[in-house]
Amino acid sequence: MLFGGTSCGDQSIMFRVRILTQPGKALIPFRHYPVCGPQSKMWKLILSQRAPDRFPIGGWNINTQDVDDSLHSQFNRLRDYSCKGTLYHFRLTYPELGTYNEWYQTNDPSNQTHGSVSGYVGVALGLPNNFSGLVFNNVDALAMGDSNNAHPQWFSIGRIKTDTANGSIPGPPNTFVSRVQLFIRDDCASIK
Repeated sequence: MLFGGTSCGDQSIMFRVRILTQPGKALIPFRHYPVCGPQSKMWKLILSQRAPDRFPIGGWNINTQDVDDSLHSQFNRLRDYSCKGTLYHFRLTYPELGTYNEWYQTNDPSNQTHGSVSGYVGVALGLPNNFSGLVFNNVDALAMGDSNNAHPQWFSIGRIKTDTANGSIPGPPNTFVSRVQLFIRDDCASIK
């Protein structure tokens, strides 16, 4: 169902409202906001990367005051926006794809003692295939998607390795992107 449109610079974008299902869950309305513009004030930018630039190993806090830099990260702020210190509400966006994944998880993806995702609950998944949250990596990328062991590079955030064509960033499975952003929501909403 066509919902509406918006303008992003000199580009008009139409977007759709879809209903997605998740195994064992009720239908989830996909609240599709255009991701080319700024997110609402409830969302705090934690990481932004533009290809071909790469993060260094351990680059968890780079250009923390400059959100417009091609490399920006401020994982030291995660606890500031967590609920009760253990619940995180994330949104991973791919501006050129015009979609995002939004979810909760209880592990901190910048903590190396967290070897897998815990407490994952999908909220709005525009790219649901093989996605179940983010987990610490700090070799190929700062953090990566946790669900695809055969191709663990997908859903890279803070890409470190320079092994992709044109310096692109591994996004959703079989897709390379030029930009990735990770937001955390400052709402401390509870999951029922």
